[in-house]
Amino acid sequence: ALAGAVAAGTAAIGGAIIGGIATADSYQKALNGIQTATGAADAEMKGMGDAMKEIYANNFGEDFQQIGEAMAYVKQTTGLAGEELKNMTQNAFLLSDSFGYDMNESVRSADKLMKQFGMTSEEAMAIMAEGTQKGLNYADDLLPTIDEYSVYFKQAGYSASEMFGLFENAKAAGVFNLDYAADAVKEFGIIMTEDSTRAVDALARIGIQGGDKLVADFAKGGEGAKKAMQTITEKLAGVEDKSLQTIVGIELFGTKFEDIGAQGV
Repeated sequence: ALAGAVAAGTAAIGGAIIGGIATADSYQKALNGIQTATGAADAEMKGMGDAMKEIYANNFGEDFQQIGEAMAYVKQTTGLAGEELKNMTQNAFLLSDSFGYDMNESVRSADKLMKQFGMTSEEAMAIMAEGTQKGLNYADDLLPTIDEYSVYFKQAGYSASEMFGLFENAKAAGVFNLDYAADAVKEFGIIMTEDSTRAVDALARIGIQGGDKLVADFAKGGEGAKKAMQTITEKLAGVEDKSLQTIVGIELFGTKFEDIGAQGV
């Protein structure tokens, strides 16, 4: 009877044979956990169970329980299903194994890239990995910066790859951390859209007349916003009076201008 039970509990997983009652029980508990956490219908659960087996067979995750919890979080956060859900869960394990990232944090950051810039989960995870390889996590804040500030870079007309390019520039300019640089972009966007009089007056002080058009262009987003920001930053960089440059910089970028300076901007 015991031999029969062991045989019945043996499951073929991605070409490998994972045997034993304990393993089968762990697998079923993990499935139950996913269904409870996500409310997935029975029809969807078979595909999620197969995906969990494939991830396990590919040597990701300590056990089915960990894989199930990760998959449930990806599902809750992104709404992905099927092959995309499996791939994003596996890539989250890959980022964790490669760079030590917290899996939930990497999923949240990737989700922001997907929602703000229209990226696939594969593209989002790949650009995060590439950025890390280029040293952009030098202050241990790459993922939180992506999570918090992607919306503001999108508002300013930048693509995801351009945002990462700006992160590289900030690092090269010696900015203390990415959060400082990204916060300056955020403050610039808020001032341009919510305090246009302040912005127009500041622009006039550095010789930009008709600043209201630049403000309007920025408010529309997209390529116009990016060009407006580029015009303003280039003009500000050319101001020789450093006292005036600082005053206007603070008016346009908020107090973060004091932290990162004209070179940082």
